[in-house]
Amino acid sequence: MKKIITLALVALTAISISAQKTRTEMRVWVDGDILCQKNIEKIDSITFVEIVEPEGQTYVDGVLPGIFSVSATKRVHFSQGNLQYQASNDMWRFAENQYDYVGDAEEGNVYEGEIKCDNALISPEYYGWIDLFGWGTATNPTLTSTSNSDYATFTDWGINAISNGGNEPNKWRTLTYDEWYYLMYTRVNHDNLQGQAEVNGVHGYIFLPDNWSAPSGLTFQASPNDWTTNQYADSEWLAMEASGALFLPCAGIREGVTINEVGLLACYVSSTPSDKTYVYCVFFREDWAYTPGASKHYVGQSVRLAQEL
Repeated sequence: MKKIITLALVALTAISISAQKTRTEMRVWVDGDILCQKNIEKIDSITFVEIVEPEGQTYVDGVLPGIFSVSATKRVHFSQGNLQYQASNDMWRFAENQYDYVGDAEEGNVYEGEIKCDNALISPEYYGWIDLFGWGTATNPTLTSTSNSDYATFTDWGINAISNGGNEPNKWRTLTYDEWYYLMYTRVNHDNLQGQAEVNGVHGYIFLPDNWSAPSGLTFQASPNDWTTNQYADSEWLAMEASGALFLPCAGIREGVTINEVGLLACYVSSTPSDKTYVYCVFFREDWAYTPGASKHYVGQSVRLAQEL
């Protein structure tokens, strides 16, 4: 086993503080590109997470530290946030935080500059970010057709170079239905490793890694069927995330250019079709969560990619 601290080294040498009129920003640069940009007045703390790599295994940027069994023989790390796309620059990225999601004109917390992003504005020219995708639209992410026949073939989003996920193609993949099912219902101690939560004011669902230990001073109650039992402020979530926790925000769904159920419902896609009309996915609300859910191919869903150990 070897331990790496590459993330910390890159961040320490790449952080620059730049004054922009009335505010100061922290910017993390990698290979000439801005990886992260934040107003320092909104930063509570900066944490460097040390990831342990098994011998012979190298992970790309954007990997969360938690290890999750998705079959009797396969384990994965998940990406640092939901997948996002900017059409105007043809750029893919992961959300900066696990609790970030685009939403619609009112709900959501993703901005481009000072302008709030909105999934309803999806188009091949849109300058903002979107994060709800029809099934298998890796090469046509702005497709808004409501005809299932236009989504007949699945192309995994992981074929794309993701700017803050290694920036190389074929580094990530979408879980299959069987893998989501194993994560929720089959892995050892699964009943105690998942449940609804609210993180930094955002509703969603937490999966804990296979061998989880609670951070000092924090607790988790499995399957509470409410948003209030497991509530974590941003600073508390940093400790939970460092312990391996995965958070899937309730980002809603998209049908054509209509956005529904933002903050109330989540639908996370699998790579497995049920038939020519439906695709398997993970659904959850405040009072329930299950897979197999089934959503029509054309419905825009959230995408959380993984990397196999």
